[in-house]
Amino acid sequence: MATAKKIVMAAAGAGGDSGIDTTWDLRVSSAPTGITITDTGTTPSYAFSSTYGFQTAGDTGNGVNFAYPLSGTDALDPTGGVDFLIQATVLTTDRCSDPSIATWLASGGRSAPIWAWAYNNSRISQQLNCNSYNAIYGRSVNDTGAGSLGSSYYHAGAYITLHYWYAPSITRVYAAVTDAAEDWGITGTQLGTRTALIGQHFGVSNPVYWGLSSDFDNASIGASSTNFTAVRVRSMPNGYNSPGSVPTAPGY
Repeated sequence: MATAKKIVMAAAGAGGDSGIDTTWDLRVSSAPTGITITDTGTTPSYAFSSTYGFQTAGDTGNGVNFAYPLSGTDALDPTGGVDFLIQATVLTTDRCSDPSIATWLASGGRSAPIWAWAYNNSRISQQLNCNSYNAIYGRSVNDTGAGSLGSSYYHAGAYITLHYWYAPSITRVYAAVTDAAEDWGITGTQLGTRTALIGQHFGVSNPVYWGLSSDFDNASIGASSTNFTAVRVRSMPNGYNSPGSVPTAPGY
């Protein structure tokens, strides 16, 4: 699809607003309205494709700056008890395509988050480590979950959806993965185990950016890169799971 879908109920970044619900189809030729690209010339490499979406590839490694080339243009503002659910669909054909969603302090700028397979104060991230587990790497603690994501994660033509709840109002971050495309209602089969961190956030009044990236070693941009086809961001203006139309993390 060559046209980006964008549905906005309220402007992002407005603390205590009446609700944000924004969906982008990333199968476009360039960054759609509401998406910002930080081009640093470093890994991961990236591109947009009308067939495969936002594509990332390359060894991001540990301690690499500029790790999230795609981010939301508007910061998400938790002031007044607002929480957020960020979801991204990925077309994945390799067990180590390692897609990620992250949040970080907007005041630090778009190049602030560091990629690391460990906690790092620059960001909080959901990262899939090969098909071994779904992890949250926090600012000062990790939860690497347990249980393989299985072969459903990477067989040819496989779509998965990452679900990342940033909920400072309850001092929680949650993450889950399901085996369906654009699984915004979280009705697909859960892969691996859900993960959660307590006490990990950037404060209840500090706006954050969200971003997408991957750490796909020895890969290049193409049909078999890490291909994000769509992303959706929703707010919960009155705290976690309020309004109730925003899904809760499975099992919580």
